[in-house]
Amino acid sequence: MKTIKNESGCLIFQGKPHKSGYGQLKVFGQHHYAHRYAWTQKNGPVPADQLLLHTCGNKLCVNLEHLYLGVHTDMKGCGPRKLSDEQVRTIRLTSPHDAPTLAKLFEVSPDTIRSVRTGRTYRSVVDFPQQKD
Repeated sequence: MKTIKNESGCLIFQGKPHKSGYGQLKVFGQHHYAHRYAWTQKNGPVPADQLLLHTCGNKLCVNLEHLYLGVHTDMKGCGPRKLSDEQVRTIRLTSPHDAPTLAKLFEVSPDTIRSVRTGRTYRSVVDFPQQKD
């Protein structure tokens, strides 16, 4: 599995992401989420009553130190990395076809990029802040 380590310590999966934003790979003809596959290779299967969560909030991260078993109620603090206002403006001003590229650049999922563009998230960020006189 090819990865690149970022400054946050995430091991970013370099394969094709699934439409959900998670890394996806094919092993012996079976599709697997990259983070679940990495976890299973080291720790065994994820129990049916639990989820595999990211402490970093990066769906492409396969660093075992950033993964933990939990349940739905544990997901409150587990979310995408906060984007700066400037990053939000950059995302809004770029081509919609660049979502996967921007997702890698800002270390978030393509879904996060789409949510910013559609206004589902970061509504409070104005495109052009007013200049102070």
